Amino acid sequence: MTIATALTTGNDPHPQLAEDAVAQALEKAGLTHANGVLLFLTPEFSRHAQEAVTAAARRAQCMQVAGGIASGVLTETGWALDRPAAAAMVFG
Repeated sequence: MTIATALTTGNDPHPQLAEDAVAQALEKAGLTHANGVLLFLTPEFSRHAQEAVTAAARRAQCMQVAGGIASGVLTETGWALDRPAAAAMVFG
């Protein structure tokens, strides 16, 4: 099984952040689609969570997207606490 992660940050909680995190993780893993995605979003997404999950699922080309909203998100390469961010882990 191939697994990779990515973290994206921005100034606004746009679904594009979640989509970009999935896209970067897929690229790191050398995958065109995922079998599953773990997606963690910062609290700024609380009103836009459904759109972010939908964007991540569309980019991953899979329906198995799980995760949550946390005060901070991180991967092995970095973390974000004070701004909108999305951390994705894709499973190939």
